[in-house]
Amino acid sequence: MKVEELPVDERVKRLIIERGIEELYPPQAEALKSGVLDGKNLVLAIPTASGKTLVSEVVMVNKLLQEGGKAVYLVPLKALAEEKYREFKDWEVLGLRVAATTGDYDSTDDWLGRYDIIIATSEKFDSLLRHGSNWIKDVKLVVADEVHLIGSYDRGATLEMILSHMLDRAQILALSATVGNAEELAEWLNAELVVSDWRPVELRKGVFHLGELIWEDGKRERYPENWESLAVDAVKRGKQALVFVNTRRSAEKEAVSLSTKIARILTKPETRQLKELADSLEENPTNEKLKKAIRGGVAFHHAGLSRAERTMIEDAFRGGLIKVITATPTLCMHPETPVITKNGVKKVSELGEGDEVLTHSGHFKKVITPLKRPHRGKMLVIKARGTVPVRVTPEHMVWVVKRIRHKSHYSDGRQVIWWEFKGPEWITVQELKELVENNKDKKVSYMLLQPVPEPKVAVDRIPLREPIYVSNQFGKTDKLHPSIGRTPEFLPLNFETARLLGLWIAEGSTSKTGVINFAIGSHENQITEFLVQTIKKYFPHANVVVKDHERNRRVVRFCNKRFAEWLRENIGHRAYEKRIPAVLLFNRSREVRLGLVRGLIEGDGYIRRDGENRANYISYTTVSPTLAYGLQLLLGSLGYVSSISRSVRKPGIGKSRKPIYEVKISGRSYYELLKELDLEVPPKGNRTYNVNTIWNGYLLFKVRSVEEEFYEGDVYNLEVEDDESYSVGFIVHNSAGVNLPSFRVIIRDTKRYAGFGWTDIPVLEIQQMMGRAGRPKYDRVGEAIIVARTEDPRKLMEKYIHGKPEKLFSMLANEQAFRSQVLALITNFGVSNFREMIGFLEKTFYFHQRKDTSSIEYKAKDIVYFLIENEFVDMDMNDRFIALPFGRRTSQLYIDPLTAKKFKDAFPRLENNPNPFGIFQLIASTPDMATLNARRREMEDYLDLAYEFEDRLYTNIPYYEDYRFQTFLGEIKTAKILLDWINEVPEARIYETYSIDPGDLYRILELADWLMYSLIELYKLFEPEKDVLDYLRDLHLRLRHGVREELLELVRLPNIGRKRARALYNAGFRTREDIMRAKVKDLLEVEGIGMKVVEGLFRHFGVELPKGAKKDSKKAEKARKGTLDDFLK
Repeated sequence: MKVEELPVDERVKRLIIERGIEELYPPQAEALKSGVLDGKNLVLAIPTASGKTLVSEVVMVNKLLQEGGKAVYLVPLKALAEEKYREFKDWEVLGLRVAATTGDYDSTDDWLGRYDIIIATSEKFDSLLRHGSNWIKDVKLVVADEVHLIGSYDRGATLEMILSHMLDRAQILALSATVGNAEELAEWLNAELVVSDWRPVELRKGVFHLGELIWEDGKRERYPENWESLAVDAVKRGKQALVFVNTRRSAEKEAVSLSTKIARILTKPETRQLKELADSLEENPTNEKLKKAIRGGVAFHHAGLSRAERTMIEDAFRGGLIKVITATPTLCMHPETPVITKNGVKKVSELGEGDEVLTHSGHFKKVITPLKRPHRGKMLVIKARGTVPVRVTPEHMVWVVKRIRHKSHYSDGRQVIWWEFKGPEWITVQELKELVENNKDKKVSYMLLQPVPEPKVAVDRIPLREPIYVSNQFGKTDKLHPSIGRTPEFLPLNFETARLLGLWIAEGSTSKTGVINFAIGSHENQITEFLVQTIKKYFPHANVVVKDHERNRRVVRFCNKRFAEWLRENIGHRAYEKRIPAVLLFNRSREVRLGLVRGLIEGDGYIRRDGENRANYISYTTVSPTLAYGLQLLLGSLGYVSSISRSVRKPGIGKSRKPIYEVKISGRSYYELLKELDLEVPPKGNRTYNVNTIWNGYLLFKVRSVEEEFYEGDVYNLEVEDDESYSVGFIVHNSAGVNLPSFRVIIRDTKRYAGFGWTDIPVLEIQQMMGRAGRPKYDRVGEAIIVARTEDPRKLMEKYIHGKPEKLFSMLANEQAFRSQVLALITNFGVSNFREMIGFLEKTFYFHQRKDTSSIEYKAKDIVYFLIENEFVDMDMNDRFIALPFGRRTSQLYIDPLTAKKFKDAFPRLENNPNPFGIFQLIASTPDMATLNARRREMEDYLDLAYEFEDRLYTNIPYYEDYRFQTFLGEIKTAKILLDWINEVPEARIYETYSIDPGDLYRILELADWLMYSLIELYKLFEPEKDVLDYLRDLHLRLRHGVREELLELVRLPNIGRKRARALYNAGFRTREDIMRAKVKDLLEVEGIGMKVVEGLFRHFGVELPKGAKKDSKKAEKARKGTLDDFLK
C-alpha cells in the first residue's frame, strides 16, 4: 500500500513521505485498513522492527488533527519515553505539541493540558489517573506500547488497570510482540486483531554446535569451534553483533575476552576514537573493565551500568564505532530455599562449591558453581501436601507426575481403587499453576517427586575403641591406658542399639567430659528399663544413673567419652543441629532403620489413638530441619509416607523462637508402621489411604496450590555436576536489557538462573532477542544464532526456532499491586461499595481469563479488611466505603499500603529518636524499596553494626533463626550505603565496599528519595512536631544531594550539587552571604564553577552581575589551561 493511498490528513502523508517512506509494510497496511482510523480498538501483534510505531503515529496524529483532544502513549521504561519523545517531536511542525512525563508520582501535572501527545510510563499515567488530572477527560486515544508486558509480574497489573479504566473512555491501540494468545487479549479489549510474522529484513535463524552452524532450512556452515568466531566473522564482514549471555559477570568477562580478538580488526582511526570514548568514562571498578573492553571495540550492557553509560554505549553501537555488545536478559532465584545435602538441609544461599546435594537420580552430587544475582518480580509459592512451601520463579521447571484415580466394580459387589501414573515430566511452575487451577476433575492430581536414596551402607558396627597410651614425665609410653578396657571395641548396629540412638537423637545430650544424658518423663518406666538394660548390655563397665527431677522429669545417664565424642561428631549435640548420620539413614539393614524410627518416636513423638473419630496419626516435632527431612527419607526408605510442616512460634516464656518442623504419618502408613514396630495398633478408621504415596522409589506429594508473591533481593542457583536437578523437598530443575538492532544476534545461553536452578528462557523472550537481528535500510538479511553448548541442537531448533511463544496471563493476582489498586479504586476513583468494586474488577483481563468472581472477591475482601483495620478506609452503616485521609494520601503518593503502614507504625518511635540510620533502615524495610542482600561473609559484620546502632532502630533485631533475619541484614546493608552517601563517602569507594555497580546505587538513591518524600508527606497527617518535620526535610535534602549537614545551605542554591557545594565550602564560601559578597573571579577559581553557574546564582539572589565579570571568566579559563587539572580532564 502506497503512503499516498492512506485515507488520512494530507499533512500526515506529506511528513511520512519526507522521511523517505513511500510504501507501507504489509502488516502496517493491514493494521490501517482494520478500522483503527475510524475509531475501532486494535491489537497489533507483529515482530520487532516491523513498523508498529509508525502505525501508532499515523493513528495518533490523524485523530488529533481531525477530532482534537489528546493522545497518551504508554511505555514501560523511562529510556523508551525519552526515545519516543525525540521521534514524535517531528510532528510539532503540524502544530501539535509533544511532552514526556516519567517522574514525580505526587502531581496532577496540569501543565500537560497544554500538550497534544503525551508520552508516559504506565506507573506515571496511573498516578495521574489517581490524582484526577483535569486534562485526562480530553484523552481520545491510548497507545499501549509493548502490551505483552501485561504478563510482567512487576508492571503487568498497573498496565492492566489503566486499560480497564480507559476501555470505555478512549480508543485503545495495543502494540505487542507475537504472543500465544493475542486473540484473547483482543477479545478483552473489544478490538480488531492484526497478527503477522512479516519482517522488513529477512531473518535467518540457526543453531551453532561445536563449529557447525545449522540453519533452519537445513544448510550448514563451518566455523572455528568456539562461538566467539561468530562475532569475529560478523565484524570482519563489516557488520556488528549482539551477544546475549545469562549473568552480568559473564557479559563483562566475554566482552573483555572478545575485545582482544576484535581489536586486531579495527582501523587506526577507530582505535583512536574508542580510546577517547573509554577515557571519558568515570573511575569505578565496573568501568575499569568496561574501558578495557571498549578500547577493543566491544562493550557490555547490563542494569549495573548507569543510564549515561548505557546511552553512550548504545549511541556508539548505532554509530558503528562499537562492533559487539554482550548483554544480559533478566534472571532470578529465592535465597531461603532449603536444599537437601549430604550434611543436612541448608539454604541455597549458604551452599558453596563442593557441597553435595540430592539429585533426581537419588544420588548426591557436588555443586560445581553457586550463582547469584539481583531480582525484582514475581515468585510462585508451591504448596504441596507433605512438604513445606517453596518459592520459585514462574519459568522454573519442576518434575511432575500426573496421577489419575480409577475405580473398578466387580460382580460380587467389591470395589477396587487403583492409580494410573503418567510421567514424570519437566514443566514450568507457571504451567503447573495453570494445570492445578484449571483442574476440575477430582480424580486427577499433580504430584511432585522426592527421591528416596537406596539404602546401600553395609555397616553393622560403630568402632569406638581408640588406642590411648599412658604418658609420664618422659613423654608418651607404649603402654595402653587402663581405661581402654572399659570402652567396648565397637557398638554393633541392630534394632536395640538403633533404638537407643533414636532415643538419644530425640532426647539426648552430651558433655565434653563424656557424660551421655537421656531426658525423659518420670512416668516412662518402660523406656527407662530399656535404656538401663541396653546400656549395661553394650557398655558393661558403665555406671548407669537414673535420677528423677521436679516437673515429672527423669534423666538417665552414663559416661563413655569415646561414644559421647562419636555422638557429637556424627549427630550433633544442639537440638537445631541434630541430624541422622548416613551410617543409620542409609543403612542396608531394615532392622537398624526400624529401630531408629522407634527410638525417635518414643523420644519426641506422639501417637494419637482415637477409637471414636479414628483420625489417627504419629507426629514427630523438632527444631532441626535436617532431622525432619532425614526422618522423612528414612520413613520413605521403609515404604512409609509422611508429611513435613513448618510453623513459627512467637517468642515468649517456654516457647522456641526457632521454626518447628513436624513430621506426621497417617492413613495406611500409620497402621502398618505401628504393626511393624510392635506397638499397639488401634482399630482401623474409614480413612486408611494416603493422599501422598510412594512410586518407583519416589515420594509423591500432591500439589495443593501455586500462589503468587512479590520478591526483591538477590536470587541464587546451583550448577551441579553430571546432573540437572536437585531436591528442595521435591525435585527442581537446574536452572533483556539492550534494545538495539544488529546484523547478527548470538544467543549464547538459553537457560537462566531462576528459582532452583537453570531453567529454559521462555520462547517469547528468545524470539524477541532473535528479532533484534537485521537493521532496516542497512541489512538485506539478519542472522539470529542460538549456541548449543551442552544442549541437543535439534531440541533447541524445535523449541525456539520452530516453536510458538507462551500465552500471556494477568498479573493482577500480584498481592502488592492488587493491594495498591484496590485502595486507589476506593480513595481516588470513587468506588462506593464492595459490589461496585467487583463490578469494576469484572472489566479486567484477570476476570476475562478466569470468568470466576469467587477468587477475585476473596482476594479483594482480604485487602479491604486490611485497609479498614489499618485506617486507610472505613465503612458506614450502609456498607459504603469512606476514603480516609491516610488512604487517599497513600494512594496519591503511589506507594504500597504496607509501606504506609510501616511508616505510620514507626512515627511514635521516630519522634522520640529521629536519626538517619533508623530512618534509612525503616525505608529499606518497605516492600517498595530495592534492598540489597547481605552476603554470607558479611552477615556477622552487619549484625554487629545492627547491635551497635540498636538504640537508633525503630524495630527489634530478629533472632537469627527468624525467617526475617537475612532480609533484615540486607536492610542494614542498604541503610549503611545511604548513611555513607549522606556522609559524602566517594562513589567509587561505595561501589568497591559494597560490591555494587553505579546503576545499582542510582536505583537505590532514586527509590530512597521518593520514599523519604512519602514518609514526610504521611507524617504531616498525624499532628507532626515541627522540629521533627524540619529534621526530616533536611535529611531528605541531604539524601537527594549526598551531603553532610554543613552543606545544606549551599545545595539549596540552583545548580549546586554534591561536588560543587563541597568545593565552595572548602574554598571558604560557606553561606549565601559569602557567595553574594564574593568577587566573580574568586568564584570562578573554585573547581566546577563556571560562568553559567555564577550567572544562575546571581539571578537567584536577584543581584546584577558586576561589569567586567565575563572578562574575569575568560581569564580564569586561560589560567586553568596548562595546569594538571586541565590535563587530567
